[in-house]
Amino acid sequence: MQAIRRSTTELNLVTVATIHQPSKGVWNCFDDLLLLVRGGKVAYMGEIGGKSKRVTGYFSSLSKMPVPENANPADYVISAVSSVSVDEAEAFFKKSEERVDLMTKLNEENN
Repeated sequence: MQAIRRSTTELNLVTVATIHQPSKGVWNCFDDLLLLVRGGKVAYMGEIGGKSKRVTGYFSSLSKMPVPENANPADYVISAVSSVSVDEAEAFFKKSEERVDLMTKLNEENN
């Protein structure tokens, strides 16, 4: 993952990877997260944020579960999204600031 991260940065590429429950070290190589739940529904799409604060804050709001200190953010995200229904996760994202930010960026790039 470190080699992919270096190549992505040095060559100014966009890299897409599918990872299932990565270690904290692998998780820290990513800038953004697209999390799909059962049925291909979007539960989150956006920045992870420094020290994973944005994404863990998002899932803390969704699940009402506090973020354990020194937790692997990937493990926390999976636990948090698993604590709600697929429909709740999808509806929460549709109303989220993260979705608004994403749509704004997409609209700016298309204009």
